[in-house]
Amino acid sequence: MKIPQTNQYNGRRGLLNQWRWFATLAILTCLTAAHSMAATVTLVNENFDSYSGAATSFSDLTVGPLTSTDRIRVLDSVAAPDSPSGLGDNGVQLINWDSAPGSSPNCMLLRPNTAFYLNLDPRGGTNYAWEFWMLSSKSGAADRGFRLILHQQGADQGGQSALDIRSGQASTTNNAGVPGGISVDGVDVIQAFNGFSAASGTVGPNSWVTISNTAAGTPAFVTNNVWAHYKIVADAVARTFSFYVNDMVTPVSVLNSLSRPQNLPVDTIRFGNEGNSADDGYTLIDNVSLTVDGTFIDLATGSFTEGFEGYTASNAGNTNSADNDPGGAWVTAETDGKNQNRYFDQTRVQVVDSTVTAPHSGSQCLMFVKGQVGGSSLSWAQATNEDIKVTWWSKVPAAVPAPANNVYAINFQMTLFAWEAGNTLGGDTIAIAYGENGVLPYGSQTSILATSRRLTEWYGSVQGDTLQTFTADTWEEYQLTTDVKRNSYDLVKNPSSTPVVIVKDGQYNANWGNVKKFHTIGFSTSSDFVVVLGGPGFNPPAYVDDITIEPYTNTQTPEPRPYTILGTGPAARFTNYTVLTVPGKTIGGVAVDPRDTNTIVFTVYERQAGAIMKATKVASGNWAVDPTPLVTDLYCPSSLVVETNGTIWFVMNGPFTGEVGGLRRLKAPWNLNTVEKVIPDFGNAPTNRQDQPCDLTFYVTNGVTKLAVLDHAADFLNPNPRAIWVVDPATTTLYQANYNTALVAPNTANLFSPGLGFTVTGIAALPASGELVTIAQGDQANDNGVIAAWDTTTGTPRYLSTAGSGITMGGGIDVDPTTGRIWVSDRKRTIYPRSEFAVPQIVSFHPTTVGAFVQELSFTNSAPNAARPDRNIDLTDAGMRFSQDGKFLVVGDQALCSGGGRLVIFHSEPFVIAPITITSTVRTGSSVALAWTSGGAVNYVVQRSATVNGTYATISPVLTGTQYTDASSPAGSAFYKVLATPQN
Repeated sequence: MKIPQTNQYNGRRGLLNQWRWFATLAILTCLTAAHSMAATVTLVNENFDSYSGAATSFSDLTVGPLTSTDRIRVLDSVAAPDSPSGLGDNGVQLINWDSAPGSSPNCMLLRPNTAFYLNLDPRGGTNYAWEFWMLSSKSGAADRGFRLILHQQGADQGGQSALDIRSGQASTTNNAGVPGGISVDGVDVIQAFNGFSAASGTVGPNSWVTISNTAAGTPAFVTNNVWAHYKIVADAVARTFSFYVNDMVTPVSVLNSLSRPQNLPVDTIRFGNEGNSADDGYTLIDNVSLTVDGTFIDLATGSFTEGFEGYTASNAGNTNSADNDPGGAWVTAETDGKNQNRYFDQTRVQVVDSTVTAPHSGSQCLMFVKGQVGGSSLSWAQATNEDIKVTWWSKVPAAVPAPANNVYAINFQMTLFAWEAGNTLGGDTIAIAYGENGVLPYGSQTSILATSRRLTEWYGSVQGDTLQTFTADTWEEYQLTTDVKRNSYDLVKNPSSTPVVIVKDGQYNANWGNVKKFHTIGFSTSSDFVVVLGGPGFNPPAYVDDITIEPYTNTQTPEPRPYTILGTGPAARFTNYTVLTVPGKTIGGVAVDPRDTNTIVFTVYERQAGAIMKATKVASGNWAVDPTPLVTDLYCPSSLVVETNGTIWFVMNGPFTGEVGGLRRLKAPWNLNTVEKVIPDFGNAPTNRQDQPCDLTFYVTNGVTKLAVLDHAADFLNPNPRAIWVVDPATTTLYQANYNTALVAPNTANLFSPGLGFTVTGIAALPASGELVTIAQGDQANDNGVIAAWDTTTGTPRYLSTAGSGITMGGGIDVDPTTGRIWVSDRKRTIYPRSEFAVPQIVSFHPTTVGAFVQELSFTNSAPNAARPDRNIDLTDAGMRFSQDGKFLVVGDQALCSGGGRLVIFHSEPFVIAPITITSTVRTGSSVALAWTSGGAVNYVVQRSATVNGTYATISPVLTGTQYTDASSPAGSAFYKVLATPQN
């Protein structure tokens, strides 16, 4: 049916493309209850043949576009730089020059020191059947090779390896004293990590054990340069596995122990090559499958409810001897501590009847005792909706302080798991804890704690205090709703009676702006203090009952920003500001293109999903983000700078073992060039491998322009050394290995000594003196951050700020080209626990007036529950840059609970919304999809009316994007308009 067009308007309140049609179909939807059922589910089925761009020979360095997929994530990708076969960060490749017998055309190649993951939607079950084909190619001198892992998480446990298998290593021996490695006849033994003894339930050898052929008593093996078909069947209940080679009916080895005694849902498969030199060769992987047997739920058919009725229950007389786990779709983990080498303790989680405690309803509930690890997890794969709503009833005792140090224990915790930045092994995305794990006077016996990303990042397991409490030993109702679009969640107590908001717009326990696909819930005892507090059985029991998990459509509108910006009045350096949200992205470094002094270039700081994007000025005081990245598939790009000829130089600060560092560049025009790898890894390999460059800047010395690269961990194996590397921006040489040209060479200064001994975060040029100026974070509790100016000839420092100067957690740094003053951001005021009294700030000082700080900008926490620092601005490391003409300053905000990161741009112009133009109207059935051009840093709402001059009612939530689909268009005629208002 043709859709007649009427009028189209532009302007501050854009009236977009009014039109009408006659709807002929109405769709009604409803939810039905989800049911548990026994089945076999395929989690992975991957032969790599659907991807293009494969390398055609071993010498072909092509890397196919695997990093654009959700299934395959190349997280460890640093081929050993001292290896002739190393390809910098191209150690994982899609190839078509070899594949498993009967399969074509593609497979995966791993060179030394590389790995990739296969993500999956977790389902906890009884037996995991893992099949794959593998070829291992080594020389006779090889001392290591492949590493194969099934990862698991749930019930307050993340990143565990359920099954960990490797080729034998020459430097190790198995329990029988048989050396690993390749023997003279080209046979490579296979070893499995045994963290416990499944047969006896006693502490195991906690070592690598050679898998033996049960019948012949000889090791299972890998023949060099020969494809073989492998199957591993893991019994998740008995914690054992059987191993098959080529014969998929008869195993060569049975009753081998799984690697960890915990039994949690598998969330990823990891294939790796642990080689450290060329003789360790390469590994090929093809035709991977993973299935699981069990009883599953599926939220695609509706909500799931659990009251723990119908299970075998323990009574008051047998709770210390029975093991009445809930079973069914629940996966239970019970050991006397975390990680490997633990005893089983099968009475930590039990379904109990009313003789143990009065349940919330019915006659049974679930009990948790004694501390970690005791918990149950439930996985549902994908729901029909993006968000979920979880309601549960809990009865939790007050936390008891340890007598020696007055540290309270967390007695109980609810955790939710999701995909984080395209990965399923991110850990607990949301964690709600009962009882404060902290030291008096801050500790509380009845605190309710919530996750905060920055608190977790800087303080280990510390969580944010919600300033709300639970009533000890009393059944209470809680409800948590996710908001994937806004990267946040809400937590309410007593939602069915007298609601109390505990957390509003809480930030996920994730480092990334891209969190989606919630898939698993866990309830657990979370205390580590069972020994301190009196040994097993000391921690009093906690209970949970009447759990409901349901698909949910979150329609709430965005809250105002959680801070008020001060310092933009008439007498300030800048009189206005613009907030530009980048949905689903984590802002890293920022820069301004010197060719027009208006275009902002910034990095998206994410693992593998990292990118470089730009924001273009579209009107007075107004910028719009170009949705098409300039560069994609990067690993934690931390900072960047733009040369006068338009070349973008950037560094990737991979803060995780084995990931990419180094220096890259993209020449102008950006859309016609590809990224060049100038320095894959700073420092002399292998002593200074896996650097962590965090910021960079141009400077002039003796009339020559140089590029300075600040490295806050020049040696990953020893995180103390720091360095300032010097690079010639005119170089034409790529892949510069063993790079060692430095103004300040890697040093071994103590972590809290002056200079580069701290965690350095930012560097800038000081044109007035010809120096370089750096900022380093302090120890998080005291005013001892360090700002130093460095002589660019001798590399000697001049200290501008030391202990007691007032800068605690330094972040970004830059020099105002108009005044010559040094501006720095103070991140301590953003992230320090219970910092409701500490306002995040940006200060400035003149380089000749040491310690005379002036507060230029402050970010007063205007939200309720001021002690939640995740509600406030999170100033980005290295994320602060002036335009070259000094007309504006842009800073990055990593507080992700507004749907993503933000660019906050300070200037002295009036804000004008750019003209908006309709670009697309597409009708599908009764749905109408609208699309329009960007109005800049604005939010939108879509309104609809039955007549062109009638009353328009808002039908959409507040939108940051330029698309919306009206899924319930009415019969008859309808007219639309879109209103644009500035983002807050």
